[in-house]
Amino acid sequence: MIEFQEVSKIYTHDSIALDNVSFHIKPKEFVSIIGASGAGKTTLLKLLMAEEKPSSGNVFFESADVHALSLGDLYKIRRKMGAIFQDFKLLPTKTVFENIAFILEIADHHTDKEIEADTFQILELVGLGNKTSYFPSDLSAGERQRVAIARAIVNHPDVILADEPTGNLDPLNTKDIVDLLIKINEMGTTVILTTHNKDIVNSLQKRVITLEKGKIVRDNHTGAYLI
Repeated sequence: MIEFQEVSKIYTHDSIALDNVSFHIKPKEFVSIIGASGAGKTTLLKLLMAEEKPSSGNVFFESADVHALSLGDLYKIRRKMGAIFQDFKLLPTKTVFENIAFILEIADHHTDKEIEADTFQILELVGLGNKTSYFPSDLSAGERQRVAIARAIVNHPDVILADEPTGNLDPLNTKDIVDLLIKINEMGTTVILTTHNKDIVNSLQKRVITLEKGKIVRDNHTGAYLI
């Protein structure tokens, strides 16, 4: 489904974000990518979404080289990805309902009734069916991340890219968000989680790719982060 072939990303001579990285992720996998700040985790996701171009190597999504696609085809590929970020990136002037419905509106292939039904359904899934009229500023950090997850999955993407989604959360909310990501994965969606929190990774017991200074130093399929 996803494959990096000898991918490097060099910003300057002294700043190598990724160094000859190769790996393959199968459909419906849950993969944690772990490493310290600056290890290359976010760059890896940006390359997959074609927000950055590799300095060398190839990035494939469903057999398509994402950096060789036309803008139209790239848009179609991105529609199959849902992204979640540490800082939520919600629209502050829109309600919870509107933040989710907006994604369906710009997709331009849903009727108003379908948008309403799909939005309510996804908010029930993430446990926010009773807060549809709230604004992001009315919510806790954990609730805002749930809205961000709902927005990411409302179009039923093939893969979720979760970039440090628990970085701003306390331990209780962290567990809730990780449990929600597990639930989404069990429903058939591939999940790629970047984190520097080894406790999260050890609790998941899923595949772990460890990055250090842009290099893969470990790809552990047994589901534990090894120091």
